[in-house]
Amino acid sequence: MTTIQSFELNRIVSFFQRYKGTNYIKPEKAGKDKETMLKIFSEGRNARYKAIYFAKFISKEFTDLNFYKCSFWQRMNGKGNPYIVANHFWIQLKNPDWNDLPQSVSLSILPDNTIDIRVDIHQQDKRLNNQEFNKKVLDQQFHLLDIQLEEHFEFRIREEDYQTYRNDGINAILTKYKNCKIKPLVQVGTTISLCSDEDSNRVYDEILSSVHIVRDYYNYIMTFN
Repeated sequence: MTTIQSFELNRIVSFFQRYKGTNYIKPEKAGKDKETMLKIFSEGRNARYKAIYFAKFISKEFTDLNFYKCSFWQRMNGKGNPYIVANHFWIQLKNPDWNDLPQSVSLSILPDNTIDIRVDIHQQDKRLNNQEFNKKVLDQQFHLLDIQLEEHFEFRIREEDYQTYRNDGINAILTKYKNCKIKPLVQVGTTISLCSDEDSNRVYDEILSSVHIVRDYYNYIMTFN
């Protein structure tokens, strides 16, 4: 039987707990720190492989979702200096018919031993100056607010800070942004704890159930494409 432990997500969590925020330098340029950087590189690569394996396995449970991409364990800092170890893996699942569009079912494996499951609508950089496209994306984000949420799900509103809302907070959002040209990014998501070994089967079932719900929200959004 497949359980959440089958994917060794604990190794991913452990990697980010130990290394998030660590300066990473390519081993050939690391001098006396070469061995340390080689160790980080090896562990980061293996952790990413495990995240991709997990995502591909989950996507096989859904005929209309394929694994699309996984973020890297490293990223550049704002000044383009040495790589900085990231703090989670961000995974996208998509309907293959919509691969070129910015909507996705997203999974994030986080260092606090949780997985975040949500529907995302992204502004692709190459289209940022396309006003018609931007309006469509904003409309899709706000169509999410028409959804009656399942239990344990919440709206996420990204502005300068991060806020979450249940249904009773939506009218305040709509009122606040009614006349704004730039509206906040709207997501719908839920967070599941990975920490309980004895509940491994239950956690796996919760993940599949949550992806199923988010997939329905995703498909709803695509009717407004």
